[in-house]
Amino acid sequence: MERDHSEGEQALNVVRQFVTGIAHDLNNLLTEIVMSSDLALETLPGDHAVRNDILTSRQAAIRAAALTRQLLALVHESDGDKG
Repeated sequence: MERDHSEGEQALNVVRQFVTGIAHDLNNLLTEIVMSSDLALETLPGDHAVRNDILTSRQAAIRAAALTRQLLALVHESDGDKG
């Protein structure tokens, strides 16, 4: 029985590490999107046709980054429940 618990805990740790790695990589990509959007918005005239599209993409990246932070918080929270 203890062996099953240990194997289950090891599997859970692998999943935590995987999710954490993916979340960090995703957050890095989203940071690039936000920064590139900011640069484009600074460069484009205020009435440029694609400005709204860039703003929409930027807002979506910010929302996705918030979801990524929630995912990381959940992983870290469940990591603290091991005792």
